[in-house]
Amino acid sequence: LGGDMSLQRDFCHASIRVTALEDELYIITVGQDKRIGSTASWFRPGKGLFDSEEQRALGYNEVFAKLSPQTQNWLKHT
Repeated sequence: LGGDMSLQRDFCHASIRVTALEDELYIITVGQDKRIGSTASWFRPGKGLFDSEEQRALGYNEVFAKLSPQTQNWLKHT
């Protein structure tokens, strides 16, 4: 996110949508009110986070558009 923590929530939401689309999402809740304490994503071999246009359309493209040009360049070329 290039240090822009204001994008963290949108990035996390996009990551969760992609995981639900492709494979498995594990959620750990804590406390009596069952707040989310942690999540874990699992992708089968050959799949990865945001590696297809279908995945990127689930919120990543919007986050990417808000990144600085330097961060966009780094993500595209590394």
